[in-house]
Formats: sequence, structure tokens, C-alpha cells
Amino acid sequence: MICCCLPVPRSHDLIELLHRIPLNNRPDVSEASLASLNRYAVETRYPGDWDIISRREAEDAPDSARLVREIVRPLLVERMRQTHTDGPPHNEDVPRD
Repeated sequence: MICCCLPVPRSHDLIELLHRIPLNNRPDVSEASLASLNRYAVETRYPGDWDIISRREAEDAPDSARLVREIVRPLLVERMRQTHTDGPPHNEDVPRD
């Protein structure tokens, strides 16, 4: 959203954040992957009557996070390169592992 000069809401809801990105800049990330990660981005941050995260969900979460990262990170790196018209981005501008 920052790369698109859009305001960033105060939200950890990954699906909401994805939907705020214009279609032509939106990463091809499945909502199912984001929904499974939302359990960690939202439910673990705020008190409430949330369902317990199962062992299976907890074991699958790192794979979902890696998949989303593999899709999003190259887009961020490319976008950073596009915004630096005077040459390649500085090391501190490139997203880190």
C-alpha cells in the first residue's frame, strides 16, 4: 500500500489489507493462506473468545507463511527497484529475510 501511495490502516487482518491493494498491484496470494495466517496476526494479538489453534494448524502455519513470503517478497524488491530511478536500491531499502 505504501508503494501505491495509499494510507495504511491500523489493522492486522491480512485479507483486509490485501483487498486494499489495487488489483494491478495485488499479489497473487490465496485468501485461504491469509485466513490461516490471520489466526496468528489477529487472534493471538487481541483478547476474545477465539477457537483454539490445533496442532495441525500450528504445524502448517510456517509453510503458509513461507508461501506468502515467496510470492510477496520478489514483488516488494521489484517495486523498490522501480522507485529508485537513480540506480539500484540501497541495501537498507531491500526487504530482509
